[in-house]
Amino acid sequence: MCYKFLDSAHQERFETLLKKDRTNPKDTERLSMFYIFAVNSDLFSKSKHLYNFFEHWIEPDALREVDLSHGTRALVLLAYNLYNGFECPSVRDVFCYLDHNCFEAAMNAIKIRFGRMT
Repeated sequence: MCYKFLDSAHQERFETLLKKDRTNPKDTERLSMFYIFAVNSDLFSKSKHLYNFFEHWIEPDALREVDLSHGTRALVLLAYNLYNGFECPSVRDVFCYLDHNCFEAAMNAIKIRFGRMT
């Protein structure tokens, strides 16, 4: 599958997360989540708190402990929702906080999750 990345750093962070997790290339749930976690260096650095790479599961309790902006928090909730249906705010409430890059990343992550990325 061909993914649209925001820039080369986004792609590098994404590939780092996939390698760290040993993600199966067909696991669209994790691919979409890691695509979001790789959006910027801040979220990428916090991904180690948001996802347990040893047990291979999300860490929703970290949402109370990790300092996240409204937009970043909305992205994480969307990522969790794409991963396993974790409760997520409404589409309006997710997307209203996103800047242009994060909006594009969120849309691409949805496409990845549902096999619509071309």
